[in-house]
Amino acid sequence: KQWYQRRVRGAQSHRDWCRDQKEAAQGWIDTWWAGSDKKRNENWRWAAEEGRKLMDKIVDEIRGGGKTEASFKEWLHNKWKDCDCASQKHWNGGHDSHESNRVQRAHRDCIGDIKKMI
Repeated sequence: KQWYQRRVRGAQSHRDWCRDQKEAAQGWIDTWWAGSDKKRNENWRWAAEEGRKLMDKIVDEIRGGGKTEASFKEWLHNKWKDCDCASQKHWNGGHDSHESNRVQRAHRDCIGDIKKMI
């Protein structure tokens, strides 16, 4: 029971962090001088929202998604790899991907922590 609760808490905590990241990105988008960094901040906001959705899916799977332990581990590994690949994007000379890559690395690391608890 304790491993279950720790995994759920880890995903929920990361989901909350994603929400904060999305709001921070939106705050930068809403500034009048954000024109030169608009795409970067939109990518950042998108990565944060995708992470929030991913954490919701992970919590649903932990709570009874119907997967066997082996298939859950494989599914989780695939999500980890998706985030790892997404964290290495290079848009507009790297400028437009800097923040979204940082957020994707955080998703990857959170999933890695959950994998270690299994």
